[in-house]
Amino acid sequence: MSKLAADPTVKKALSAMGAQVTALKGDVTKLNEKKLADLHAVLDKACGRG
Repeated sequence: MSKLAADPTVKKALSAMGAQVTALKGDVTKLNEKKLADLHAVLDKACGRG
């Protein structure tokens, strides 16, 4: 998704999220609630919602 984003902040946030998912080998169930909330906050901020 980061490749489709035009805004550099959104692109960076999505790229960071993608890297973390890749590190988990796609098993997002390994993310705890805090880590998931942190990722959500980063994306919200990048999209002007936070």
